[in-house]
Amino acid sequence: MPHSDLIDETDRKIIIELQKDGRQEFSDLASKLNVSLSTISRRVDNLLKSKLIHITAVPNLQKLGYSINAIIGLDIEINKMESVCENLAANHNITFVAVTLGRYDVIITCYFITMEDLTGFVKDVIARIDGVTQIETFYVAELKKRTLGRLQDTQQLS
Repeated sequence: MPHSDLIDETDRKIIIELQKDGRQEFSDLASKLNVSLSTISRRVDNLLKSKLIHITAVPNLQKLGYSINAIIGLDIEINKMESVCENLAANHNITFVAVTLGRYDVIITCYFITMEDLTGFVKDVIARIDGVTQIETFYVAELKKRTLGRLQDTQQLS
């Protein structure tokens, strides 16, 4: 079972439980894991300070009206890669920017309220970024899974 040497089994269990409910009381977490409240408090504090975990609210973009989701593959002039990625990362509609090794130089994920917003974004924003040479847009018809870097509870896997 591969996992980081930076955490032990107790930390891994804490992370898995916090993934289920990041707002749960430390006393409840201590009971579930059969450790003391001070152990939970200290370990969660250490996990946060070391930036191994981040506890935050994750909005449901669909329910907030952002029902148009697209994945866009971009070809970029190699000497403009950093500036293009910085430009993309600064855009509030883009939720993911990755330099890739494959068909596209960069892949982004973005959300919009209307299809017209997506179309305008591709034509008026992305196409005008200096260094972008090719754009291919994939409209997400149905999202089947979305997670944010989750540890797996191997005891629940079949």
